[in-house]
Amino acid sequence: MTDAEIRDMYVLRTAIESAACKLLVRADHVAAGKELLTQVSEMENAAAIGNRAAMSDADMVFHERLVALSGSRRFARIHSTLMTKTRMCLTVLQDSYRVDGEWIAEHRGIAEAVFNGDGPLAESRLSDHAEAALARLTDSTASISV
Repeated sequence: MTDAEIRDMYVLRTAIESAACKLLVRADHVAAGKELLTQVSEMENAAAIGNRAAMSDADMVFHERLVALSGSRRFARIHSTLMTKTRMCLTVLQDSYRVDGEWIAEHRGIAEAVFNGDGPLAESRLSDHAEAALARLTDSTASISV
């Protein structure tokens, strides 16, 4: 994948995940936040033992659940296609993709904002997370704007 293709994929994912956040905070955001925080714990457990594959899997599940919990089957269907492409991208670039405490904290921040019902903060943190992921995956510093 080229940097431009990766960027486009992240722009699309961010748009869908941001829209999902809007729906989440209008529904049972406490339950959704708890589920997302549980997924963050899975990331932490995988990181503690240095299992990069499990960390990547937990990351994917976090984003899939974020969209699924929104209740929009259309969002979930489109997002699923993008997540398949994301998995392919991460597999190819796994050696250059840095996963650390900051990466986990980004996910925790999104989950906490959802838990607290703060849609604008969840969307802002999601956007920041996508920007950071894009920077980790590409040579460019191109930003995401939706």
